[in-house]
Amino acid sequence: MQIMQKVSAYFKKFAKNKPSSRSALRNSFQSVLKLSDKKIEKLINRLVHEKKISISNTGKISYLKI
Repeated sequence: MQIMQKVSAYFKKFAKNKPSSRSALRNSFQSVLKLSDKKIEKLINRLVHEKKISISNTGKISYLKI
């Protein structure tokens, strides 16, 4: 299963209890996806770039198209 498929499955499974901060999202991805910190940061940046999430200056996450 590809990483983005795993991410999509994760967000479907936890649709009502998604992480609300960047650090919480990073920790969730580390525990579920078992990726390195560098790959997790790339993944988060990809989600932002694809406009699936938005992260405020304070680290608060808004989910846009998940």
